[in-house]
Amino acid sequence: MDKAVWECRENRLNMDELFLKLRDILKNRQMDEMVWDLVKYSHKASDWNCFVFEQAEVTGGQQILDAGAGWGGLWRKNWKRMPEKIAVTCIDKHNTWADTFETDVRDMVKKGELPDGCFSFRWGDMEHMELGGKYDRIFFNHTASYMQDGDRMLVRFSDCLKEDGLFICTWGGSLVYEQLLQWLCEFGQGGAEMENVVSKRSGWIQDWENRLHRTFQMVEKRAYPIELTFEEPEDCFSFLLESNKGLQKVLSKCKKDFLVFLEKKADVKNVIRLKKDTLLYRCRKGEV
Repeated sequence: MDKAVWECRENRLNMDELFLKLRDILKNRQMDEMVWDLVKYSHKASDWNCFVFEQAEVTGGQQILDAGAGWGGLWRKNWKRMPEKIAVTCIDKHNTWADTFETDVRDMVKKGELPDGCFSFRWGDMEHMELGGKYDRIFFNHTASYMQDGDRMLVRFSDCLKEDGLFICTWGGSLVYEQLLQWLCEFGQGGAEMENVVSKRSGWIQDWENRLHRTFQMVEKRAYPIELTFEEPEDCFSFLLESNKGLQKVLSKCKKDFLVFLEKKADVKNVIRLKKDTLLYRCRKGEV
């Protein structure tokens, strides 16, 4: 936000660019809030980055590209499991969580906790910059929704992936939306709106899967399911509203009745449970 304000004052930013920056700011905030809620209501959510690391089969000597590294959660959760002599190139925009990650990496190098040269950082919009080199592993972790031209970006990733390399792409699934649809149909309100949300979500996932299959010869899909537990109906209600802001108008009108409905969904331990899944795709240029 500070950078956007500065560029406006310096007359270096047109309105289209400003709106794009504001869009990214809002998306970043929404992603942060989503992660905080998942960790708050599920002990398994914090193990997501460990799961991603394991699926990538990282070994010593590999050249790795982390496209949209952000806060570096993938690496922060796996410091002790990182093999020797890997070189990780992190791409992201300035004035994001990635700046904090770079600062923390530099501090760890100074303290001798990380080898010098293990991480390097490149700043800019990955859609308009050279990716450079050939990589054994490319991570594209929850970044697809930021792309203006997803097809072109996937082709560029494929071009800089080694012949035996692995492209790891992740994004959220639709399980929580499907469960909410079932609940709303039982409740008797909001079902039509939620059915539209589920349809759009499923269509978006299928569209990206089709893009992956057009770009890579081998695409393997894996899911990471978690269970969210709520001890209070109010907490569950708030989470559902944040998960789908389009339902706020519908559910806010009948909040009292819906809280009673949620209370009846509690199990024998007086806990309300929601299932959520995150999807991971392992993609290769050729068969192995």
